[in-house]
Order: sequence, then C-alpha cells, then structure tokens
Amino acid sequence: MTFNLNSIDMSGLFKISRVSKIKILNNLSIKELIEKLRENLPEFNQGTAEVPGIGFTIHKNFKYPNDIKQDDVYNRFSQSLIYVEYILEIYSHIQLKDDDVDSIGENYILTNLAKGYIFIKHPDLLLFKGSGEIYDIVWERFIEAMKNVVRIQKNIEFDSEFLLKLLERRKLNQETLENDFFIGMLWELSLIGRKRTERTGIQIKYPPYIFESDIILISILRFNYPEKCLIDFRIRDIYCTLALFQNGTINIRQQKGKFKVYDNIERALYGCYAIYRLVQYYEIWENLNITQRLITTDFINSVIDDLEDRGLPGFNIGIEFLRHYAKIRGEL
Repeated sequence: MTFNLNSIDMSGLFKISRVSKIKILNNLSIKELIEKLRENLPEFNQGTAEVPGIGFTIHKNFKYPNDIKQDDVYNRFSQSLIYVEYILEIYSHIQLKDDDVDSIGENYILTNLAKGYIFIKHPDLLLFKGSGEIYDIVWERFIEAMKNVVRIQKNIEFDSEFLLKLLERRKLNQETLENDFFIGMLWELSLIGRKRTERTGIQIKYPPYIFESDIILISILRFNYPEKCLIDFRIRDIYCTLALFQNGTINIRQQKGKFKVYDNIERALYGCYAIYRLVQYYEIWENLNITQRLITTDFINSVIDDLEDRGLPGFNIGIEFLRHYAKIRGEL
C-alpha cells in the first residue's frame, strides 16, 4: 500500500473533530518539525485484525494556484501549514459456516482503508479531520509518537455563550465581526437545556424561519442554549458555511459557495484558514470582559418584542432571562 504523495483528497465530509492549541517543544522551526514528524510517525505497514495497519505521510510542498501564491496572506499561511496524511486498516467481523461439520466459526476480513488528515499550522494550531473510532485510534497513536515534540495546550470547545453571541450578531444585523470577517445567514440551529441532562431536541432549519420560530425564541428565553449552529461566513474572499458544535467539532459544507468548485488543495487550505480565523476570533471573545462577552439587553428585548408582536407574553416569559444577565453584568 502506497500513498500518492502529489495529491490531497478532500472528497467527502470535511469534518474537523478536534481543534487544539499546541506548543512546539524546543521552538522547532517548521523544517525541523517536519523532520521530527517523519522520524517519529510510522510509515504504513499491513497489519492484522488484532493490530490494524496504520501509517502516516507528511506533505508540505504543493504547487498552489496563483490565487494563493500571489496573495500575501494566503501564501504566508500556506507556508506555515503541514499536512499529515494517515491511513488505517478497517477490519469487519464475518461468520463462516463449515458445511462439512455443520458449525459456525468467526473471522475478520479487511474491508476498508480509512484515510484522513491532521493539519498542523506551525507553531500553534492542530486540526484533526476524521471521526468516530478512526479518530480515537489515530489520535492515540499520533500523540504517543509525538509526545516529546508537540504538546497539546488546550482543546477548543465553543462556549454556549459564544454561540449565543453569534446569534445576537446575526439577529441584530451586526454582520462585521472583524474588518475582513463577516457573519451571514443562519441556516440551522439546535438548542439544549443549560444542564446537559435537559435535552430539548429543538432544531430548526432554513432561514428566515429560525428567528420567526416561536419555539426557538421562547426556548432561548427559557435558558436553552445553542448546541449546533450552521452559519455562513465571509472571511476575506472565502465564502463558507460552517457547522459549529459546542463540543468543538466543525463541519465545512463543501457543496456550498466556492467550496463546491475549489480543487482539493484549495479546499484544504481555505478550510484550514477559515477555521484558523474562527479560532482567533473565539480567543478574542474569551479574553473580553464579562459584559462584552455576554449577549446584550438589546438582543433579549428584541426576542421579547418579537413574541409580543405575535400576541405572545414575551415579557412574562423572558423576565427571568433578563434578570439573569442583568445580575451577571452587575446591574441588579
């Protein structure tokens, strides 16, 4: 089994299961880090059902399109990005019948070779593309092999207050997050009770119905918080739709916007850059004072007013929610 060293396959789901802030030990340069990756990560060798084969290949030098090479920001980002491709054998259980002795035995056969990527943005960010059991196996092997080279400082999980703040920016038409970073349409929203055991199962899809949904507005005022948001963003000239999950998972919808026509290497680079900028914005939000981090009274009142306009007792429903945030801000 060999890798195609000249290509990146970004077909299928662009799901980032883990976003981690990292520290490169001993201040290794990107060239030195690549050398350590190649030294420490095993190449692929065929395995068995008990010990499935796993291997890694490090990609760095690609022929990027001129749109990337001639743009200072994207070109700089591309020079800091390392692609670690992994491959893992997947074995499936089957039952074998021996007709001669009328007995049934067990066996495992190789049914698939799972492939994915670990993106390392030198020197501070790591993105893992993959999910499920594959993620657990590959991640454990990667961390064990690189424990003396890369240290995980923290895994990014999106605070529910941050996701709620994004809803505020969308509802109040405050689209500019940063000079070249804009929030667009909100396509899907799933809410969950503040306590993880209080699952509400509330999910609304497709605009403009999300903020026209009485159940969504009422649920927000009853302390249900976003667990998943599917949102359009524009970051520089990248138009992308990201599904943000509270647990830190990020899905890029590749069939929307320019991602539908990008080739594989462009999808990889622009996708990683979009997530990199989102993480930067999230860390800026984390460092704001409590008043700036929280949703505003204007947002809460807009939700209440929408319900009142529809003949529903918005104020009575939302009074405790209003008081909760006023108390946190020190207004009560």
